[in-house]
Amino acid sequence: MLLVEMKALSGACFVRAEHILAITQTEPTKCNLVMVGGTTVSCVEPVRVVADRVEKALAQEAAAKEGV
Repeated sequence: MLLVEMKALSGACFVRAEHILAITQTEPTKCNLVMVGGTTVSCVEPVRVVADRVEKALAQEAAAKEGV
């Protein structure tokens, strides 16, 4: 399990990278995470920053699984 830190509207939150289904841009500096089960998390970061962080986390997790 890999948790990724996001800057949510109410402060920091940690989500499982593998549970993110989609990332949607709402404003140039805000986005929403659509999670498994339909939950959404509003973030105060640009969509590209969040997407890059999630992709990096998933790649690290995949590399760790290959090494085991």
